[in-house]
Amino acid sequence: LLPRWRGASPIQAALAAGDPVTGVTTMRMAAGLDTGPMLERAELPIGEDETAAELTPRLAKLGAELLVHTLDGLAAGTLTATPQPAGGVTYAPMIKKTDGLVDWRLPARSLADRARAFDPWPGLEANLDGRPVKLAGVAEVAASTAEPAGTVLGVQHGALRVAAGAGTVVAIKSLQRPGKRALSGADFANGERLRPGARFANPETVP
Repeated sequence: LLPRWRGASPIQAALAAGDPVTGVTTMRMAAGLDTGPMLERAELPIGEDETAAELTPRLAKLGAELLVHTLDGLAAGTLTATPQPAGGVTYAPMIKKTDGLVDWRLPARSLADRARAFDPWPGLEANLDGRPVKLAGVAEVAASTAEPAGTVLGVQHGALRVAAGAGTVVAIKSLQRPGKRALSGADFANGERLRPGARFANPETVP
């Protein structure tokens, strides 16, 4: 919804920011990055657990419908282009693989939002015992902890619980080592002999 999230990855940016609503905008092209005057806009609520893989086709359908409506309006001469407001401009740069590296100091809600944003690519990747592990099904839980961010707290309801930033906690449903199949949090903890107190590394501490 221009002028919010101009650029290459507006869907992922909206999810990573925890936006409750997104949408599509038709506009007249201009020399700047998504800076042209707007013709029509359509909003779409974002589901609480919705991922980029799920949101993308819904926005594609909405965008196709809005484009047809806009073309009809232009042909009929009933549309007037409106300059984008100066306030509320944000940018969504191209997603890189390194964007998926987990920084455990982020609050649980932010980690869960990034997991939704980066599904299916690049996914969330953490570092445990010097080796990468993919995380999926990351959710904020109603719990708090005094343990340092990245500390394994245990397993509950089949998910691995880990301390995040600001004393928050995430539950991770699925973990996967490179070349291995994805495992539930409980099976991963058993297979790796992972006990409470073990620590995931933050990106800058990884060799």
